[in-house]
Amino acid sequence: MRGCQGRGPVPHLRVMNGKSRAIFGLLLAGALAGTAFTGATAGSSEHDQQYAAWRETYYGANVIEYCGLVSDEVKDGFHRKVRFLRAWSALPAAIEWRIRVWAAVRADYQYLDHSLGGHRIWCETDGLSAVRSFLAFRQRDLARETGVVE
Repeated sequence: MRGCQGRGPVPHLRVMNGKSRAIFGLLLAGALAGTAFTGATAGSSEHDQQYAAWRETYYGANVIEYCGLVSDEVKDGFHRKVRFLRAWSALPAAIEWRIRVWAAVRADYQYLDHSLGGHRIWCETDGLSAVRSFLAFRQRDLARETGVVE
């Protein structure tokens, strides 16, 4: 490093004094506490429930496809649930598409994560749970359409 000359110590810039640092610290702590409080109550909001329902629906559909559990009744239950979710949540198409991509990636990861033969247990748990969910939704929706109350 020939030719480099030392320039001496870097001067410290004093941006905040002790009082302004304390005020900044209190503001930061208040903002973080507010964020934590908002996050704690956000899990129970209808908006979060809608997103969870969308994620569960599309993830379940992907699992069913991986596991070969698709039937006409299951497909009908899935389509009915998607129609219901679209009416309930009014989710923008772009967000729905992102959830579909997320669900496909998650299902793909889960399939690969269960190694050779391990996917059978995954299909028996997540797959059959999704099948039951779509069939139950279909049954309730058909009963609602015909006016039969369970």
